[in-house]
Amino acid sequence: MEGNIYNAATNAPELWKLAKGGKIFALGLEKSIILSTKGDGSLSFYTGTKETEDWVKTSGINFENKVTVYGWYKERFADWGENWNELFASDESYFVPRPQYHFPLDQQWESLSSLTMLGDAAHRMPPYVGEGVNMAILDALELAEQLAANDFSDIKTAISKYEGKMRQRASEITEVTLQSILSIVLAVIPVMYSLSLNRYLQTLLKAYITGRVIPL
Repeated sequence: MEGNIYNAATNAPELWKLAKGGKIFALGLEKSIILSTKGDGSLSFYTGTKETEDWVKTSGINFENKVTVYGWYKERFADWGENWNELFASDESYFVPRPQYHFPLDQQWESLSSLTMLGDAAHRMPPYVGEGVNMAILDALELAEQLAANDFSDIKTAISKYEGKMRQRASEITEVTLQSILSIVLAVIPVMYSLSLNRYLQTLLKAYITGRVIPL
């Protein structure tokens, strides 16, 4: 579930101070909460729980009613500390259900000469590794490099080359993301040094050393 608290310094002061202008990942007991501070002074958050696929329809929660959302939270997170209750203290907030999906690891498609995809449109995945923006930036960089290269006969070939590399890279990071989710479900904080992740980090390091990317 996604939530947002406006004027968080006033409406959620302890969590706002705890976040210190950045992000917080809290994991434990097969659940998670992610906090993210925003430039407008708001605090967004995501709860992570393992639910049935039709949970949004069958849970009976009215996500436009803070009282029913808070009631679900208190029951579902009863084994967490009360300091997180501040997320539901203000009326200056909203809540939206956000079921998490991912694209197949082996997805394929026929390249076109006038259209391609990048970012979430090409490789949707849950946010538990925090690589979504990085992946999109690298997509744009690699697409531009292919279109500017001199070793292809036409635009479709350049796009196809970009998409092939992008799909492989996205598949590896999606796999790492799914490992991370499994670790949360099993109540284990992940320490992942998989070959897939290592290959991806090596790619980013090489790109940074050669001046192709700017660290965020």
